[in-house]
Amino acid sequence: MPLTLRPATGAEYEAWASRAVAGYAAEIAASGELSPEAAMAKARQDHDRAMPDGLDTAGQLLWRLVADGQPVGWLWLAVPGQPGDPDMAWVNVVEVDEAFRAAGTAGRRCCWPRRRPGRGVPRNRTKLSFIRPAGRPDRMA
Repeated sequence: MPLTLRPATGAEYEAWASRAVAGYAAEIAASGELSPEAAMAKARQDHDRAMPDGLDTAGQLLWRLVADGQPVGWLWLAVPGQPGDPDMAWVNVVEVDEAFRAAGTAGRRCCWPRRRPGRGVPRNRTKLSFIRPAGRPDRMA
């Protein structure tokens, strides 16, 4: 059962963006950095800056992880990466939907795609953007 990728649809993006902003705001508020209200404002602002045109935002790729024909998660890549480094891509989100977690969906099946679905990712290097929620260990289990 390989894990494949396909571009997210407009409807999927709208549902995902709402959850992503709310989750990001909750992580900011849990850190104690901002109040819940200020955290929500920051989360909306950051998301709007990163994806001002939603799925049509240049340099932002949002894909669904698919196993056995069923969407099981998300992959959000930012390309190109940092100015001055056109070969860099940032992995902003790798998320397995809750119903599929702890079932080996990502761990046993996930590898960097050899084929480029939809729009390509012609990058030589990739970096992961990782935010550790408050109260979680510094290492990934």
